[in-house]
Amino acid sequence: MEAILVLSTASVSGSLNPNRLSVLSHQSQPSQNRALARKSLSRQKMPHVAQEVLLVMKSEGLIPSNSTLSAVMLCHAKNGLLPQAEAIWDEMLNSSFVPGIQVVSELFDVYGNVGSFGKVNEIVGQIRSRNLSLLPQVYPLAISCFGKGGQLELMEDTLKEMVSRGFPVDSATGNVFIRYYSIFGSLTEMETAYDRLKRSRFLIEEEGIRAMSLAYLKKRKFYSLAEFLKSVGLGRRNLGNLLWNLLLLSYAANFKMKTLQREFLRMVEAGFHPDLTTFNIRALAFSRMSLLWDLHLTLEHMKHVKVVPDLVTCGCIVDAYLDRRLGRNLYFALNKMNLDDSPVVLTDPFVFEVLGKGDFHASSEAFLEFRKQKEWTYQKLISPLICFLLLCRLFFSDDMSWWWAGAVGAAKKKLVEDEGPRTPQSVGLVIGVTGIVGNSLAEILPLSDTPGGPWKVYGVARRPRPNWNADHPVEYIQCDVSDADDAKGKLSSLTDVTHIFYVTWTNRSTEAENCEANAAMLRNVLSSVIPNAPNLKHICLQTGAKHYIGSFESWGKIQPHDSPFTEDLPRLDVPNFYYTQEDLLFEEVEKREELTWSVHRPDTIFGFSPYSMMNIVGSLCVYAAICKHEGVLLRFPGTKAAWNCLSTASDADLIAEQHIWAAVDPYARNEAFNINNGDVFKWKQFWKVLAENFGIEEFGFEEEGEVVGLQKLMEGKSGVWEEIVKENQLVPTKLEEVGVWWFVDAVLSGESMFGCMNKSKEHGFVGFRNSRNSLVTWIDKMKAYKIVP
Repeated sequence: MEAILVLSTASVSGSLNPNRLSVLSHQSQPSQNRALARKSLSRQKMPHVAQEVLLVMKSEGLIPSNSTLSAVMLCHAKNGLLPQAEAIWDEMLNSSFVPGIQVVSELFDVYGNVGSFGKVNEIVGQIRSRNLSLLPQVYPLAISCFGKGGQLELMEDTLKEMVSRGFPVDSATGNVFIRYYSIFGSLTEMETAYDRLKRSRFLIEEEGIRAMSLAYLKKRKFYSLAEFLKSVGLGRRNLGNLLWNLLLLSYAANFKMKTLQREFLRMVEAGFHPDLTTFNIRALAFSRMSLLWDLHLTLEHMKHVKVVPDLVTCGCIVDAYLDRRLGRNLYFALNKMNLDDSPVVLTDPFVFEVLGKGDFHASSEAFLEFRKQKEWTYQKLISPLICFLLLCRLFFSDDMSWWWAGAVGAAKKKLVEDEGPRTPQSVGLVIGVTGIVGNSLAEILPLSDTPGGPWKVYGVARRPRPNWNADHPVEYIQCDVSDADDAKGKLSSLTDVTHIFYVTWTNRSTEAENCEANAAMLRNVLSSVIPNAPNLKHICLQTGAKHYIGSFESWGKIQPHDSPFTEDLPRLDVPNFYYTQEDLLFEEVEKREELTWSVHRPDTIFGFSPYSMMNIVGSLCVYAAICKHEGVLLRFPGTKAAWNCLSTASDADLIAEQHIWAAVDPYARNEAFNINNGDVFKWKQFWKVLAENFGIEEFGFEEEGEVVGLQKLMEGKSGVWEEIVKENQLVPTKLEEVGVWWFVDAVLSGESMFGCMNKSKEHGFVGFRNSRNSLVTWIDKMKAYKIVP
């Protein structure tokens, strides 16, 4: 007779008494008894008791049922006794019993949790050979198990086997691939999984949307996130406000306030009702930008639609008012909330992945965790925390916070365009505004929390204003500063200039010609502005690390200084237009009392400007795009020494921040400063980052053969680039405009040499950057402005 075991609670304590064993006929109450058997044995942490019962049953001639064997097996497996579980599994397979899909699922979970993915594969094979009817359900379970453990190759192999046997791939399985590629794979693999799902005409589910969005957010690929959400379809009402909230978040993260407001109105017009997360995304952006009136309107709107604020909302108000030193007016705003409510956080956690937690929010959570026993309300929480936050602000100056915010990538900068007109305190003149650092200065100077501000900014460049520079609130002046008459005619009227940021240069065939041409350009600017700008205070001149190693034409002919370089090293005894520019600057400044200067010497610059003659990131992006298009190896075009050595980079935004610091900080007057990110990297590491960002699988350094630089590799590729531009609807450019091959070849020709940052830190500039994040940021910007695909 086949029997089902029911193990009572009493039987798991003490020794086993056969009289306490209840054996029930399979014919009586079969479904109820199976459920009891599985639940009873699964809940008890006593596998030895289950095994003893099983032996007693067999000794009395009773045949254990399928459910009994399954329950005992799972009891063993879940308590780590895998050999015993495997023995029972083999017994079941060799009998006439068919394991239930729920049993297989639980067994997969056990093996997956201990990393025994080979055993999961083995079980799939056993079921395949014995019970084909169960396979359509087993394959998706195995795929999910492999995905949960990050075994992406096993997941793909199982899918191929499943399809080869004619079993259809359902929506749930397609979404499993998206979810786990989002967690464990690259963005390219994740996007491939999503494209596969779309081709199958399945909808991506909420869990998949969240997983993909989180992957984009962690990489700070906000533009890609916005494009993904639009492709999903913002009108999907079964997801509530999720898609719209994530879209708003992508704009809030970049502080695209006008776009944020426009999309919010579109959301409402589309019939979606803003929820707490919607409002708090906007409130956090308004708070970081100290847009108090917009905060008030947000609170009024919430009250009107009966959305109750949470701790995040309260924190936005407190932080904004304290940042503007308006603590005395704080309760005027907080009166729009019910301060007798208990503090809770009901905002979707996705928001904090991007915008972080404000000072008040983070401090409140720590405070509430520490003082759990008290019944807190907003009213009771606000007073002690405001005192704490005010003390913190006394110990950390605004300037220190600003440099630190830029260094860690915090979203603390505030755009001026959405505020009312302000009287400028400083007027900057950026010479070379479309260059790699000039573009960053044009973006950072107008921000309302930039030191020395509010800033009015003039931007000078030789060419017409490009579209990728048009968003910056600067007064653009098209002027060729190498032409003395053009410079005088257009710059002498700028009588309100207080600071000059000279970040341009020109290249000639010899260094002697470079000295002459670059000195003339600087002289034309200074002679046009200095006599006519009575309030001019400071001039920033950007040169570079060639100050220590010599000009390009002198490389290999002279002995450079040893790295790391310090600013007090003597000049090399060779022509160098950097020296010529410095001498000219010192001469002009001496003619004017109280006029000061600073010189900035970056290493290899990571930044964004299709017009820059020294844009290594842009050039490498173009090279990678061509390799991807042609399906060839992304070959490292430099030497083995460059591939393996420690290198440094200088983020363009960081350089701009040092310029601004030197322009307004008295401790930086009349000094030269090195500037780099403060960390080191190897190109062998960053080459993988470049490849991943363009979906290239084959990349690296070729050990055999001679080094082939980009000047050689890119010969005859103009037509290829035209195809890429056309196919991807990029901004129309010519290959020679966006690829500075000679410069990349020069940078990657040997071991890197770099400057020491101690002097800069000792004088008060503590900015830094993560070079890997810097590289990815500028690659993203090249893509966002449709320069590369």
